[in-house]
Amino acid sequence: MSKEERWAAVPGYENAYAVSDRGRVMSLPRADSRGQRVDGRILKPGRNLKGYLHVNLCNDGKVRAHMVHRLVMLAFIGPCPAGMEVCHNNGNPADNRLGNLRYDTRKANAADRIKHGTHGLKLTADDVDEIRRLRACGLTQQVIAARFGISRMAISLILLGKRWAHTMPKRPLDLHIHPTPTEMIETIR
Repeated sequence: MSKEERWAAVPGYENAYAVSDRGRVMSLPRADSRGQRVDGRILKPGRNLKGYLHVNLCNDGKVRAHMVHRLVMLAFIGPCPAGMEVCHNNGNPADNRLGNLRYDTRKANAADRIKHGTHGLKLTADDVDEIRRLRACGLTQQVIAARFGISRMAISLILLGKRWAHTMPKRPLDLHIHPTPTEMIETIR
């Protein structure tokens, strides 16, 4: 039996946005600045480099990014107590179901990351070199991101030299000693 999804108003945005106990955020039906009716819709969240989901909410013409896990806890549990932060019980920063979230200390959150293997750097210098080789061989950023378990944006920042810039090659990659894109895809499977 499927449990009904529950919705609550987002504090500070009560007439404009709601968040569900499943971690979805929606804009509510309302009138725009010209008095025209605007239908409500589920917002598509963005994902930061650490995998956390965020949405942009507008209030009085000002747009501000909010982390979805914080909105869920704020709406259903209340404000975060001093010295606490939102923790994901299963270690998945994109799983913002109310039952997967709790307020706890920074120390407990760090212990969770160790328990789930999500602490420390996700990539090594060798991984970054491999990312650059895969892209030079023609694989898409999306395929490479899936291979390494990181976001496409993280791949883009590496390729642009905005992340891991200290490992940028001094000369172009020699593509003749690397497998073809077809061979690379077979390796990934």
